Amino acid sequence: MNHRKLTVYILILGFTAISCADERVVVVNSAPRIIQVQTCYDDSRPKLRIVIRDLESDPVDISLRLGDQSQSPWIFPGNDGVGLVGLASSPAGTAHFIEWGPCPESPSGCPLPAVLRATEPAFESQCPCAEPPTELEHFPAEPITLSFADKENQFDSQTVDRSNFSAETTCTP
Repeated sequence: MNHRKLTVYILILGFTAISCADERVVVVNSAPRIIQVQTCYDDSRPKLRIVIRDLESDPVDISLRLGDQSQSPWIFPGNDGVGLVGLASSPAGTAHFIEWGPCPESPSGCPLPAVLRATEPAFESQCPCAEPPTELEHFPAEPITLSFADKENQFDSQTVDRSNFSAETTCTP
């Protein structure tokens, strides 16, 4: 290679390296999704089996309402099950059992994780509660609205119609 071609080659290589150095890769965190809801009974307690998918496997907080309106009553979690905060997720989906608990006599607030509070207007002042069904056949016909957010505050909600539930008599993993 002659001297002139080498100089041109080095200049082109230098400009290419400088222009590539300014490029940035932006990684967008996706919102979690609920990919399955199953109703079941375990020791006479109603439960919801919920499968959570998150592409980044972030912990997920959820809230549950019976119905699809902002005035719809809340589903309070019982003592058995995983609760509503910091639920594991995975790209393929991770299953969790949430007991549908009885309504508290004097609720200290709605069962809404802190990360979701900004999404729900007047959650502190109005907190109607949905009593759990006594038998699997008596699960309400109303849909269940699930709101969920991951640690990056990626928020979403979806309503699962009762006809899309998979009903089982016993809760299976």
